[in-house]
Amino acid sequence: MKNEGCIKAKIAVQNEFQPIIDKITTQIKKTSPQCKHPWDYFAKNQQGGINKKEFLNKIETIVENIDQNNLVALFENIDCNENGYASWNEFSYNFGGNRNEDATFNADAEQELRKLFDEIDEDGSASIDFQEFMKSFSKIGVNIT
Repeated sequence: MKNEGCIKAKIAVQNEFQPIIDKITTQIKKTSPQCKHPWDYFAKNQQGGINKKEFLNKIETIVENIDQNNLVALFENIDCNENGYASWNEFSYNFGGNRNEDATFNADAEQELRKLFDEIDEDGSASIDFQEFMKSFSKIGVNIT
C-alpha cells in the first residue's frame, strides 16, 4: 500500500525538514494571524490542493534566506502520492494541526508530541513496536497485563 510506505517515509524525513517547517509556520503566524492553520495561508482560494509553484511562491513572500532546493525537497516530501499537488491530508501530516473553525494551529503541541514519539521510539525506527509501547507505560507506572 503506497500510502502506508509514504507515512513511514514521512516520519523519517520530518526531522530533516522540521526547522524549515517551524520557520514557515512562525512567519505565517506573524504575517497572517487570521490563518488558523498554515494550510489556510497556502490554499486561499484553492480547490483541492497546492501545486509546487504556488507553494514556493507563497513561501518566498514571507520567509527570507531559505534555500530553494530545500523548499523543493520539502514540497516533494509533502506530495506523498507524487501527483504534483499537496492535498490537505498530505499537508497537515507535515505541518500538523487541525483545520476546525475553533482550532488554532499549535506548533508547540505538535513539537511536544514528536518529542514524546521519539522518546518512545528508542531504536529510531520511526515506528513504535510492542516492546517500546509496553515500556513506555511501565516508565509512567502503568502496569498492563
